[in-house]
Amino acid sequence: MLATLVFLYNKKLGIIFYILAVLVGVGRVLALVHYPVDILGGAILGIICGFIVFKLANRIIPFREK
Repeated sequence: MLATLVFLYNKKLGIIFYILAVLVGVGRVLALVHYPVDILGGAILGIICGFIVFKLANRIIPFREK
């Protein structure tokens, strides 16, 4: 979710956050802590929640790009 929120505010920094999130997910699968479907489900849920939070926050305090 954090990577999505950062991406929606700053594209370049958001891509870095997405790359780091993928690396953490791959590391957790390789460490046998999670199954790949767990990581995929968490990613989908995080992206959806990130968009929802972004939309709700913009209703309260509109975001203006520079």
